[in-house]
Amino acid sequence: TEGTHSLVVLLHTEPYGFPEYAQALSFTATSTQAPTKAPTKAPTKAPTQPPVTPTIPPHVAPTVPPKAEESRSYCGDGDCSADESCASCPLDCGLCSSYTCSPQHCASPACRCAATTHPLGSAAATPQFVTITWDDAQTPTTFSAMMDVARTTSARDAFGCRPKMTFFTQTNDNQYQFTKQLYLEGHEVALHSVHHNTGPHTTKSEWEREIVKAREYIARLSGIPEAAITGFRAPDLKYNDAMLEVLAERGFAYDSSVPYEPTAPELLFPYTLDFGAVEQHWRQRGIIAPHAGLWEVPLPALVDGAFAAVTVQDPPGSRAEIVELLKSNFDLHYEHGRAPFVIGLTASWLLQDEAQRRAALEEVLQYVAGKSGVVFASMAELVDYMKAPVSLEQLQQAPRQCVSATPTPVEALCGGQTINTCYYSSRNFQTCEQCPDYYPGEEPSSSTIGTIAPENQWQGLFSTANEQRWDGGFCMSVTIGNKGMRPASFFEITFTTKNCQLTTLWGLKIKSTAQGKYTVIPDRNVLIKPNKEYSLGGICAKTSQKYSISGTVVLYADAP
Repeated sequence: TEGTHSLVVLLHTEPYGFPEYAQALSFTATSTQAPTKAPTKAPTKAPTQPPVTPTIPPHVAPTVPPKAEESRSYCGDGDCSADESCASCPLDCGLCSSYTCSPQHCASPACRCAATTHPLGSAAATPQFVTITWDDAQTPTTFSAMMDVARTTSARDAFGCRPKMTFFTQTNDNQYQFTKQLYLEGHEVALHSVHHNTGPHTTKSEWEREIVKAREYIARLSGIPEAAITGFRAPDLKYNDAMLEVLAERGFAYDSSVPYEPTAPELLFPYTLDFGAVEQHWRQRGIIAPHAGLWEVPLPALVDGAFAAVTVQDPPGSRAEIVELLKSNFDLHYEHGRAPFVIGLTASWLLQDEAQRRAALEEVLQYVAGKSGVVFASMAELVDYMKAPVSLEQLQQAPRQCVSATPTPVEALCGGQTINTCYYSSRNFQTCEQCPDYYPGEEPSSSTIGTIAPENQWQGLFSTANEQRWDGGFCMSVTIGNKGMRPASFFEITFTTKNCQLTTLWGLKIKSTAQGKYTVIPDRNVLIKPNKEYSLGGICAKTSQKYSISGTVVLYADAP
């Protein structure tokens, strides 16, 4: 209609420390047809900014855009109308009691039903994708063993490429220089949480921290663009709707946490979660809500000849038993529809008997590479392919980047700069980036900072010498004085620094004539007993800025 209008664009985020963003735009609409006669009433002054009440957008977008008529219902309007059902609009009507999805209501590329046949029909003309996935952190013990599976194999796919692997990375205990290394070699980096302690009862706020923080840590400390980290796998494959909701809202492309048990030689291709998921029949249902547009790369159980499930990940047994299990399950995929064949592994499985299990994997890779049409791919590549599937012939006409088998030297990881070693109380890691003040995932919060009764504490006097003149080797003296009227039997010192990581600070020596505690972060409290000396090693990296240190001393009449 004619007049001045306001359009407000609002990015809504949950209250976990992430800022909201809003942008307002005003515009004026005029009639395309001249009025038949001049207006008889003088125009009133339009408000400069009409009142607007922004609303929180739905967590998932409507699958069908609303029509221009306001009275017309549509899928996604929140109302399950008479012409809608769980089979046609789970957004409004909820999921059906068992998995139900029809291409009539699920059109590609935005939506795809779970299916055991290739979207193009004929399996003979389609690629057989094979992907190896690794769960957990990359450590000095595990990294080389995992990478050598691709670096040393002579197996090559239809493009002449080595196996491309996906690493679902847990940030606790992770060595970020290794994460950058595997990324530079062409493998995929995906997420596996921060602490590896989530489950089916984990809340949305907890998933938010475990997923968003993991992506933040890996991107920042490994020098990988956040946009390149698009996948997630739940620890121990224990998932729920809250997890999938976070993944969808945070722009992830896919999840790969949902196992299922094939009961016939037909296996599932990746699909979207618009109509829920195909889950293990014996498990309590974990997904009871739709998650429009989020892809699921399902994990079929490895089965024996009678279709009894053996395992989903980490095939058990001797070398010969592992080879036989993986070969027979690959044949099921290859001969019955060519659904992607996923070899799901953990680093600990490989290290239990590295020589035998490396040899088993090599034998399996040689076997699958000997079949025509086999393509080694990452999980992200599988999802991209399913959005626009083509025949093997068409796929081979497009350029494809193979992974490298040449490790990037440590001195080259950081573009010629020295790699930083970040030291913390119980562990360390290397990164080309600046060391964070706290070990990733152990930042202090209101729940980890205790409170002390005010009547039992008072401030002492804290002074520093030459605090603006640090050069990386300066020894600073600290004087503590009691300005209270009563003697203190216990003290606590808290330091704060600028331009220097607190947890990698200095070789600290304290000589005490009272009992006290030196506090840096929650896991680094050092009790200082009378007439004892204590040392904490570390180094403060030089920067172009001046260092400074300040702090507080709390004195106690009695030890808290």
